[in-house]
Amino acid sequence: MSSSPDRPSSRLPSTALAAYAVALAWGSLYPMSGWRDAGTPLLGFLLDPWPRWWTVADLVFNLIIYLPVGLLVALLLRQRGLRRATVPMALLAGSAAALGLEALQTLLPGRVPSRLDWLANSAGALIGALAAPLGDRLVSESQRALDARRAISPADSAAGILLLGAWLLIQWPGQRLLFGQGDLRPLLESLAGLGGLSADADPIAWRLAAAHTEFAEALGVAMSLVTVGLLVRELLPTRAPRSAITTGLVGVALLVKTAVAAEAGRPLAWLTAGAQGGLLAGAVLLALAASAPRKARLWMGLAALAVSSGCSTLFPLDAYFATALADRTGSGWRNLEGLLRGAAALWPWVTAAWCLRRLRALGPAPEPDHRPAGDHAAGRAADPQTDSGSGRADPPVPL
Repeated sequence: MSSSPDRPSSRLPSTALAAYAVALAWGSLYPMSGWRDAGTPLLGFLLDPWPRWWTVADLVFNLIIYLPVGLLVALLLRQRGLRRATVPMALLAGSAAALGLEALQTLLPGRVPSRLDWLANSAGALIGALAAPLGDRLVSESQRALDARRAISPADSAAGILLLGAWLLIQWPGQRLLFGQGDLRPLLESLAGLGGLSADADPIAWRLAAAHTEFAEALGVAMSLVTVGLLVRELLPTRAPRSAITTGLVGVALLVKTAVAAEAGRPLAWLTAGAQGGLLAGAVLLALAASAPRKARLWMGLAALAVSSGCSTLFPLDAYFATALADRTGSGWRNLEGLLRGAAALWPWVTAAWCLRRLRALGPAPEPDHRPAGDHAAGRAADPQTDSGSGRADPPVPL
């Protein structure tokens, strides 16, 4: 992807690579506890015999998870004009990352480094690097479309798109309530354990009573729906089909929930009374909030994020959920599920940081306008506080 002097390169590859690298390290080293010296060389697994048994699913999974690494590294190299060295350097970067993470697994109980996994990871990085020309064209076309219809700065746009993509991914693990991101209970329980509280007692005594289950779920679902809708509205300009895109995102998330619930023979287990009320209330609240000024919508989004996280954290005890979670954590996908649960806990707070950055980009409220009434329309067309001028990029903001 060649960058011209009048158009900066897309920030999406670099932002996506940074986020994916953190996710990959977390998933490869999950649960990141019990570190010990096994008394064997970190790279000793390279000389181990080939595994006696392996599955095609594991091999394909190890190949697929490094496809984005090779692709994103190659796109960054092409941005910097290193087209001839793109494939070998992307392969080297992906293979080195895989080797390092496999070596660190030697220090974790329950994790077994494998030469076969490393080779599959390297092959995935190679395939991703070879696909860079196609990815280059797609990113370039997307960048040109954003240049013509951009509502916000390139960096904020890339981060916002990743947040929406992450929101869809975190719907895969089982949750106490529909769209239940931001559950801080595991973190609070860990802190309580470090504080010396009894392990036999619930360290967080202020959980909501069972009588408030439906209300808590309805409130949490409504606030999550409002958050996603306002995020889409901040990302896209007025002429974009923002309502349709929001509906599509929520629809995809519900399809994911249905597919996951179908594994247990209950495809519509998520469609509780609280979820139904929350979806309806969220749609109404989002329609009301949509006409508010941009800064007001961002503050509403921050409030909705805090409320949805609180509902997830304080949700009443659910014995069925605890049993289902125990069954799922014993599956072969436990590391991926653990990664997505961690992402779900952090998503509201990363999104809140993005909203605060957007508030900073919009700047202080404009001074009162004392011009004649006939001049107001021209002023509104360039006002970054409203949607009327959202077809242009933000003013420069120091990073």
